[in-house]
Amino acid sequence: MMDKETLIIKHFEGTLSTEEAKLFDQFIKEDPEFEKEVYFQTDVQLALKKEEESEIKSLFEKLEEEYTNPKKTSKKFGVAKIWIAAASIAILIGCGVWFALQNSTIAGEDLYASYFQPYQNVVHPLIRGIQEKDQKTLAFEAYERGQYDVASELFDKLYQKHQEPYYLFYKANALMKLNRVQEAIPLLEKHLTTNDSLKEKSVWYLALSHLKTKNYPQSKSYLKEIIRDKKYNYKKAKELLKGLNNL
Repeated sequence: MMDKETLIIKHFEGTLSTEEAKLFDQFIKEDPEFEKEVYFQTDVQLALKKEEESEIKSLFEKLEEEYTNPKKTSKKFGVAKIWIAAASIAILIGCGVWFALQNSTIAGEDLYASYFQPYQNVVHPLIRGIQEKDQKTLAFEAYERGQYDVASELFDKLYQKHQEPYYLFYKANALMKLNRVQEAIPLLEKHLTTNDSLKEKSVWYLALSHLKTKNYPQSKSYLKEIIRDKKYNYKKAKELLKGLNNL
């Protein structure tokens, strides 16, 4: 049997197999120490992500100030510093998107990994410390903690009961994180036919889903739609389309 530490690592990498995901969920339910460690690691990763984003933003703000202020530095020198910063940022983010755009031989799988991130919970903000939790709270709590298998099942039950379109969207995101993209596509397509406020986001995730399944023409079609109509993530769509054209 796989040791628990490796199971947690694969969970955060999104590489759990179906059987491993079931084992992970079993440990979450039956082993309080395992559950505590998963929650702790989730909070650590969220904190690191926020810190990294803050550092990158601060770096650009500082460079912009120096570049536009002639009293501090010459314009030529400012340009050089911006290029140096760009190279530094590429290292900070693991050369993810940057590398995808510079290397024409990069695989679609790596492009997908560079751009895919489950959409944040904007529907049901969680309040810590509540003892009694309804099914909706449990679903979004599982989603935020990275328990995507649990979240997927709960979102499905909630949709069957309440028919709220956003459950389709969040279930699709959970499935994508579980590498069950083929199951996510029809949910996203169905979500697009609704009047839900999040439906514009589904176009982006459909583009990524078809990228993951190597249906590049369909992925490009969705990306062009995003760019044309300036929909959600249209700037990233431009970058991704450029990367796809290099495949």
